[in-house]
Amino acid sequence: MASLITNLTTTQIAALSSSILAKLTSDDWAAFSSDQFQALTSTQFSTLGTQAASYFTTADLSVIETADLHALSTAGIRALSSNQLNALTTDAFGSLGTNQVAALSTSQIVSTPTADLNVLGSDQIRALTTSQIGALSTAQASNLTSTELNALTSTQLRALTSTQLDSLTSDQLNALTSTQLQALNTNQITALTTTQVSNLATNSLNELTSNELRALTTNQVSALTTDQIHSLATAAIQALGTNQVNVLSSNQTGAISTTDIAALTSSQVGALTTTQTPGLTTDQIGAIPTADVKSLTTDALRSLTSDQINALGSAQLQAMGTNQIVSLTTSQVSNLATASLNELTSSELRALTTTQLDSLTTDQLNALNSTQLQALGTNQIAALTTSQVSNLATASLNELSSNELRALTSTQLDSLTTDQLNALNSTQLQALATSQIAALTTSQVSNLATASLNELTSAELRALTSTQLDALTSDQLNNLNSTQLQALATSQIAALTTSQVSTLATNSLNELTSNELRSLTTNQLDALTSDQLNNL
Repeated sequence: MASLITNLTTTQIAALSSSILAKLTSDDWAAFSSDQFQALTSTQFSTLGTQAASYFTTADLSVIETADLHALSTAGIRALSSNQLNALTTDAFGSLGTNQVAALSTSQIVSTPTADLNVLGSDQIRALTTSQIGALSTAQASNLTSTELNALTSTQLRALTSTQLDSLTSDQLNALTSTQLQALNTNQITALTTTQVSNLATNSLNELTSNELRALTTNQVSALTTDQIHSLATAAIQALGTNQVNVLSSNQTGAISTTDIAALTSSQVGALTTTQTPGLTTDQIGAIPTADVKSLTTDALRSLTSDQINALGSAQLQAMGTNQIVSLTTSQVSNLATASLNELTSSELRALTTTQLDSLTTDQLNALNSTQLQALGTNQIAALTTSQVSNLATASLNELSSNELRALTSTQLDSLTTDQLNALNSTQLQALATSQIAALTTSQVSNLATASLNELTSAELRALTSTQLDALTSDQLNNLNSTQLQALATSQIAALTTSQVSTLATNSLNELTSNELRSLTTNQLDALTSDQLNNL
């Protein structure tokens, strides 16, 4: 039969019936010349079975007309060996019908040159089964055109293996539409290399769903560039888990836009580490939601610079918990701007430790308003250094409550200047404990203004020691009122110096009680002048 085939004209070939064609052997098909093979009609090709297709020579297939190839049954197409399939011209392969493409076996798909795959149209690409998609080699996958990738359905995309996805270039990944990107499953997202992730276009990154973003591994998150971080949409930032936020570098954290910072959840703010917070700009610090400030860990707070602390707004400062206030370092406290210090609530001020209070400068203490000064606990007042106390402005000293004044230690009182003591109002002077009065130095006592001395209570006057009384000047003694003079103990009268007694004004002398006069010593009596005696 093969010899007969060789001698048939192209017209005779075209006239062969399907029954005759069905009987042809491999030798018979091998006897076809290129002209004879091309003479076969599309109708004849449509009748050929799998056996006939398997007998086609590679030479014959290299010249097959696209209409004839298109006429082959899906079974016939599937019967072609890899060598036969590869013998087709690129144009011929590109002419396969969608049903024929879908009929190709996975082994046929794997053996198809990338050039042939790249001529398939969108309809043909969409005709590929998930098994065929999953069978593509990494070389084939990495050479798919953007048009072909865009043609893949969501189901086909999900059929790509991790290895295939890893082989895709940045251009290919960035060519995927939002629908396609959102069709990827979390396992596929996790399988992307750090290089692929770091090269994702920001618009592609922002197209990922919340679940996909949360599926990014910590290594993938760490690979994101600062430009990618800065361009993340608010929804994308909010989708990140605390474990992902936790691995951002200082540079990455610093790249988050203020809009995104303002959108962070309390859990995300609480996840910021001491490595990340120093990278935040003052604008970012100021953008942290007020309700989330209290989520900052004490370690994170302690890592902030003075500029960062002072960038916190009044609402943010007032939202901080007392545990956060207590955690601030003495360096942070001593560098708080007076404007920031003025924003602290009474509870926050009361939370300051004695060590923190000791670190406050004179300017900071004097910048506290009356409400803040009066909010301080007595233990805090007692902890102030003598340097801080002696440098308190008289206006600030006047704001201290009676309890706060009584909390001053004798050492602190001794450090008060004459101007400070004389600036105390009557309520404050009368609030001092007798032990505090007795602790005043002779210099302080001798320099008390007569107006201040007149405000002392009877009990306070009786608390003055003989040494303190001896320090009083004639003006001071003569300006004591009758109640005060009569409140002095006989021991105090007896302790007055002869000089003090001899300069007592007659009206002051006349205010003394009988007991006080009887307590005068002979030396004191001898010191009295004629005028004093004559006016008794």
